[in-house]
Parts: sequence; structure tokens; C-alpha cells
Amino acid sequence: MRQTPTSIILELQRHGGEEVEFTWSTIQRISAFKQDLFNPQVVIMEISTADGSWEVEANDCAGFIIFAALCCHHLPQMPPHDDWWPRVTDPLGRQEDVLLYSAAASPA
Repeated sequence: MRQTPTSIILELQRHGGEEVEFTWSTIQRISAFKQDLFNPQVVIMEISTADGSWEVEANDCAGFIIFAALCCHHLPQMPPHDDWWPRVTDPLGRQEDVLLYSAAASPA
């Protein structure tokens, strides 16, 4: 993970190590969900922009907590990691999307 003043560059393991760059202003939606694989559970954050959607797996993203904090800094409407993580991971078995950020719901 690297950042510039206006964007962040992530190496996505779920996409074969593909490197993608997001400009903060182009992010339209961020949601999170989990996949229960018995042990461990896998938490995935899906980021949607006008150019497409990418999945960031918390277990594979070095610096995921830092990335989540950067999201809150650049997208102030997004809740802090400590607020949304339990909603995604509890209870066991639940696999629904939890909306974390929507540009459509954000004030202009």
C-alpha cells in the first residue's frame, strides 16, 4: 500500500497481485462482508468506483488497519474500523454486506 496526496495504491492479492490506484474522490461505494471458511473467517472490503469494483481481503492486505483509517480520513462519512468490524464479523455465519460508505448518501 502506498498513497499520494489524492489517491491510494493497493496490491490486491485476490486479483493475482494486481496493483490498482484509487483516487479518493472517485470512490462511489464501500461495503464489507465475510466469508465463513470455518476457521479463519475472511473479511472482504469491496470498493466501487466508476472504473469498476475491487475486493480487498483483510487477511491479505498488509496494513489493512491503516488502510481502513485512511478511508475514514479521506471519506469522513465512513465509520471507524472498530465500529464496523463487529457488525461484519458477528454473529458467526452471517454473510450479508454492510454498507460502509456511499457517495450518493454523502453531502455534496
